[in-house]
Amino acid sequence: MNNISQEYYKQYRISTVFLLIWAALISFVLFFVTGKNDDLLVFKSVASGIFVLYAVVITVITLIQPFIFKKRVQKLPGNEMNEIQGEKFTKIGKRRFYENFVLYFYGRKIHLVKFSEIKSLEPKGNKIRLVLQNGKKAALTVEPEENSAMLAAALKSKNPEISVIINGKVIEKNDTKGETK
Repeated sequence: MNNISQEYYKQYRISTVFLLIWAALISFVLFFVTGKNDDLLVFKSVASGIFVLYAVVITVITLIQPFIFKKRVQKLPGNEMNEIQGEKFTKIGKRRFYENFVLYFYGRKIHLVKFSEIKSLEPKGNKIRLVLQNGKKAALTVEPEENSAMLAAALKSKNPEISVIINGKVIEKNDTKGETK
């Protein structure tokens, strides 16, 4: 679990620090560069407060997310919890492919999706949109240097029942090269 937390913090540390610096710079500009105009003091205070509050909230969310994830993993059945806590996984990009799960970071959250829960997947730009059995949707980001087709194939290899949608069309299962069944 500590390795997951370390990877998560490593991914979001620069953006979190940048956000805090950004809020401090905006506050500095509002109060010191704009002069001593008392007519704008309320505006400066409110605007600065909003930027600083936003930066602090995002920082807190980033800091507590691994603890929330740990609580979610502890609620899993014993064998699934042991699988996530173990070190047996394949890493593709920044994602961990376990025997039954894919673990990835998106939107400052740690996502854990069971392969058997994935109903369909659709590559869309720099994301792979996942539709789960319960109707919920999830997004799996694809880095610029990664191939979305490779990630889609990796997901499909873990659960052959996953439908692949490309340009709005469901791709049929191919057993032999070029022949569609």
